[in-house]
Amino acid sequence: MKNRDRMLSAQVIEPPDPMGPTASRTSTPLFHPRADDLDLFQVFSALSAPLRLSAVKMLDEEGEIACSDFDLPVAKSAGSRHIRVPREAGVIHQRDVGGTRRLNVLRRKELEGRFPGLLDMFFKRHAALRSQGIC
Repeated sequence: MKNRDRMLSAQVIEPPDPMGPTASRTSTPLFHPRADDLDLFQVFSALSAPLRLSAVKMLDEEGEIACSDFDLPVAKSAGSRHIRVPREAGVIHQRDVGGTRRLNVLRRKELEGRFPGLLDMFFKRHAALRSQGIC
């Protein structure tokens, strides 16, 4: 009994994370760069992979999509990366809707304001890739 009492008294309850909202108790804080901080190189990198470009195009066409509703032909962990990279580059915005569910939306207005015509250029490339059966 003494060992159990010692174990119970040793448990530490963590205070709320001051870094911001998370999707669950175990996830890292969400990072979204401000529109003024969007970096062209990072945006290009985020949109360079055909699957990431497909995910961003889905957001452009459908609006808000939950992470679990993206129809990507990869494992869940790879799909998570294909969503995280554009978020960290500032291409998409994620928000928590309880539990472990996140909704995603394209930051079209901010991207157009910072890099006019860039998204349309990538979406033309997406159409060309689709016609070749790549994405």
